Amino acid sequence: MSSTPYSRLRIEGFRKAEASLRLEGMDPRGTPLYESVKACIISGELTYEQGRSEILAYYTKADTAGPVTVGEMLTEEFLKPLNMSHDELAEAMGICKQYIDDIICGLRRLTDDEARVLAAVFGTDEDFWSNLQMLQDCQEQ
Repeated sequence: MSSTPYSRLRIEGFRKAEASLRLEGMDPRGTPLYESVKACIISGELTYEQGRSEILAYYTKADTAGPVTVGEMLTEEFLKPLNMSHDELAEAMGICKQYIDDIICGLRRLTDDEARVLAAVFGTDEDFWSNLQMLQDCQEQ
């Protein structure tokens, strides 16, 4: 698959933003938000300046982190250990991958129905997911 000159410019722009963050001593690579923002920059939905701002805000927030978010818990304690992709989780839950990406990045809250489905998928108590979302909601206020 060849990329257009325009997409190559976006990728180059993203790499510049990435290098700028590393020069400032920040390396958020691998975080769910980072990967989502990277995709948005490459697709043209965000400029690299907007993406850099989002990544910087996330990185700064991580230094003063409060309770674990639904997305962090889902990624670190379930998806990674099970080697499960966002696509596989979306399919198991019967929702679109974008919803999973948005939940993991904190752009969308987990609904009660989704908490029930996650509990069934991972064999947890549904209150676990609902309470985690409630803590995240309180932290954001």
